[in-house]
Amino acid sequence: MARLIPNLPRGQETDNQHATWLMIDPGSGFAPPAWQGGIGSVHVARPDRSPLTTEILAGIVDYVSDILDAFGEHDPGAIVRRYYDRARLDRYLVQHKKMQVDYQAAVRDLQS
Repeated sequence: MARLIPNLPRGQETDNQHATWLMIDPGSGFAPPAWQGGIGSVHVARPDRSPLTTEILAGIVDYVSDILDAFGEHDPGAIVRRYYDRARLDRYLVQHKKMQVDYQAAVRDLQS
């Protein structure tokens, strides 16, 4: 991940909660200080440069949100064992996509 504009001042206009979440250290549950404010817009890419859709990125951010919720309730070691698993993430992304499809269908039904 890379900032589009480096060294922005901290403030509400430059907060980017999702970018902060993506930079969280798996052991502590906190992002490095440099990623806690003054972030602005970012580019997010896979290390292998394969396509990363906004749909997948949204699912990953929601998954990280679940991890952060767990940090408040469980031992960090238990969180690592439970969530830091690629197969679990892949299952979550499938469920997330279905949830989004169902939500869009419900919205269309309400509008018609």
